[in-house]
Amino acid sequence: MNIVLRTNPVHRAEKVPVDIILEVYFKIDINVDTLSPQTIVLLNVDAQKGEPFSYEYRNKVLLIQPAAKLSPLAHYQVELVGGEEGLKDIMGRLLDQSFMMEFYTADIKDIKPPVVTAPSHLSSVANPVTFKWNAAERAYFYELEISRSNTFDVLVWPRGDSRVYGTEVTPETALEEGSYYARIRSVNDAGTRSAYSSIIQIHVRPPVTAQSTDTAGTGANAQDELDHLKDQLGGTPEQGLDTLGIASMTPADQEVNVPLSFGITSSPLSEIVLEFDEDLDLSTVDSKSFYVIAQKN
Repeated sequence: MNIVLRTNPVHRAEKVPVDIILEVYFKIDINVDTLSPQTIVLLNVDAQKGEPFSYEYRNKVLLIQPAAKLSPLAHYQVELVGGEEGLKDIMGRLLDQSFMMEFYTADIKDIKPPVVTAPSHLSSVANPVTFKWNAAERAYFYELEISRSNTFDVLVWPRGDSRVYGTEVTPETALEEGSYYARIRSVNDAGTRSAYSSIIQIHVRPPVTAQSTDTAGTGANAQDELDHLKDQLGGTPEQGLDTLGIASMTPADQEVNVPLSFGITSSPLSEIVLEFDEDLDLSTVDSKSFYVIAQKN
């Protein structure tokens, strides 16, 4: 049963103010005992993380107040959970399936993100890595984030306070060899945060040694470096290189209208199955190498 009358902002709205109080209008009164942080979800889709909020319900209207200003130029999703453990009206009737509404926030006019000048996008750099950027007007300090994932759901750096008052920083802990993503934003003296800068992707190498310095600049070494960078940042594997492939998937890749597990279908989806063409090294299987991202189109 659809019990939502309308929302503010409307579904797929753009340029939504970052300080908005979200409103959901219902056709019939909701059982307030079924309203909770488990049945109301505010998700930052870009970062794939929930946003903290408070809520108030009165006169068939649910008001959702984010705990802090939303990120500018970001994609958000509000979900009201349905099913047996979800929302119910005052007659005890279920919201038979989850209700979702999406919107996109506006940019901040007062402050803009800096432009990262080093390292460059898709470059290979040796430890220690120094990040540099141009100063942004009215910026009091900057917040740099480094992650293994382009969603930045788990940060490699910083581990604590991320304030940087200059225009460059070298993480105090050397980054392990591998691929990384980085982005930065400005914060003014009133605490207003800009949108994030464009994301850069880099590959980090071990520190340069005397031996590697002696061979640097040779044609063979430069080609080896290029081939290595292509492999690490998504280049095509060379012929003859053993690679792991996926033989089949259930549901199939890009399959739509997959039944959900709300108890309203005869065969709800209970698991996602991947069949590989070779045995996996189980020590490489964890939440960093396999994860599910929910995004409503």
